[in-house]
Amino acid sequence: MLDSADFYIILMMRNMDATEPQPKNLIIGRLRFIFVAIVTIATLVPYYIIWNVSGIILRKYHYGLIRSWFSWILMSAGARIDTVIDSSFDISKPYIGVSNHLSYFDIPATAYAVPVDWRFIAMRSLFYVPLLNSGLKHAQMISIDRKSPEAAYQSLDRAAKQVIKGHTVLIYPEGGISPNGRLQPFKKGAFYLAIRSGIPILPIVLIGSNDVFSIHRKESHPGTIRIKVLEPIPTDGLGEQEIPELQERVRRIMIEAGATE
Repeated sequence: MLDSADFYIILMMRNMDATEPQPKNLIIGRLRFIFVAIVTIATLVPYYIIWNVSGIILRKYHYGLIRSWFSWILMSAGARIDTVIDSSFDISKPYIGVSNHLSYFDIPATAYAVPVDWRFIAMRSLFYVPLLNSGLKHAQMISIDRKSPEAAYQSLDRAAKQVIKGHTVLIYPEGGISPNGRLQPFKKGAFYLAIRSGIPILPIVLIGSNDVFSIHRKESHPGTIRIKVLEPIPTDGLGEQEIPELQERVRRIMIEAGATE
């Protein structure tokens, strides 16, 4: 249930100037990129203090704090969020979320727009970033080391435990941010996890997040991030030998929903 503050932020995001595309100025885009980075760090400090002072006492509120922090980041970039959610999506059930990956803004946008108690699988390197590592740990995010297959599967085992507890886990099967905005080949980890746990896959498509904040171009521009939460795909009864077929099915569905091939 969204409170009045949530509605205020959503209204701000959706009613900022301009529905029409504006010409992009490279210098302004670079300056905004720096500004967003500064806001991200500056607003992280008070949340870092709250997380560490509150400890286990306020643990049930940690995800709310994460979403609040994400809202500041999105507003600093002038991001407007447009979300379409399939009617069959049940917020009370766990899923293995599978999404395309265009930008560092994908996690803030998805976590803010779809108020589920997400567990994200994040690159191990992020857990070594000062301040940020505390937030990731308090939010019970799962680190993954893709350089080591054995370590990667251990991460998936930890993710499976979160799913069993009733949490929805979001995985980016491309293995990183797309360098050109096109859907990259899928790794099989997310599909292995879904089949092993018998939990449905929840396809998610993001459009436009790399225009709002691009790590490759080092630019940020106000704009709309569109998020499509698609119909869940059952995996109960499937075997590991069916992973390639499941990968292709999910990929095809995401492309049909707007992911760039």
